[in-house]
Amino acid sequence: MNTYSELELSNGQKVKLTLNLKRLLVLKSNHLDLYREANKIITRGAEDIFDMVKVLYAAYLCALDSGVEEMNYDTFLDLVSNLGFGEITEKVGDLVQPKKK
Repeated sequence: MNTYSELELSNGQKVKLTLNLKRLLVLKSNHLDLYREANKIITRGAEDIFDMVKVLYAAYLCALDSGVEEMNYDTFLDLVSNLGFGEITEKVGDLVQPKKK
């Protein structure tokens, strides 16, 4: 099963997303606070749309190839601000519970 998906940002750039377990372990090592936040949101549910954006950001960092410069959260937030709530919710749902192909 392919656990990667793609997200188009407002600047036209396409980024990969994943919540693959091995990649989450790397996130935990490199960004412990973000990992804890995302894990809590995934396991207990989101309180608002910004929680879902935080999960998307974590999935972006998980999918990022090593050696590639990462964008910070504020930049990421700016570049996903054009997405609708439904699109964000659907993308997070697909990441948390990928459909089998």
